[in-house]
Amino acid sequence: TIPLAITFGKGALTQDTGQTLNLVSLDGPNKGQPNGLRLSIKDDKGKEITFDKQEVLGDITITGAVTGNVSKVYTAVITPTPGGSVKTGTFSAAIPVTVTYN
Repeated sequence: TIPLAITFGKGALTQDTGQTLNLVSLDGPNKGQPNGLRLSIKDDKGKEITFDKQEVLGDITITGAVTGNVSKVYTAVITPTPGGSVKTGTFSAAIPVTVTYN
């Protein structure tokens, strides 16, 4: 049995809180500026993950015929930044996801 862990990185985004990242406008007069939205990731139990922190993913058992499967669903959630105003325009968010085993 091998324990697996998962880490969601920030990529080029800045942190709003440990569990949220600020999104930025890709075009228009506010290009490169926060657009009033933030991104969070929730696990299959609805718990927000903490960015740049390793979380337990599960255990995988590998036998002679390499088998094993760990599946977990994560959901990206976009919400307005409290106290801010949302700016219209396009945005994109790319975050690295790293799965490790020990």
